[in-house]
Amino acid sequence: MRITKIQDDGERFIIHGDGRLLQELKEVFDNMTLGVSVTPSEKGVANILYTENNRDLVLRVLNDHTEK
Repeated sequence: MRITKIQDDGERFIIHGDGRLLQELKEVFDNMTLGVSVTPSEKGVANILYTENNRDLVLRVLNDHTEK
């Protein structure tokens, strides 16, 4: 999974990268049962909604599951 850019608008991360990212991100977060919503994005490939309490956890998951 390759992410090229992450934008943070204060409520969600807007993820940019290859076309299969949306499905792969949904699978990763669904399997972790964190209650994190991954949806299609008009500005990028996917939106990931976060709260103040789980923002750092979402970033850590993204870092652990993307190509370096």
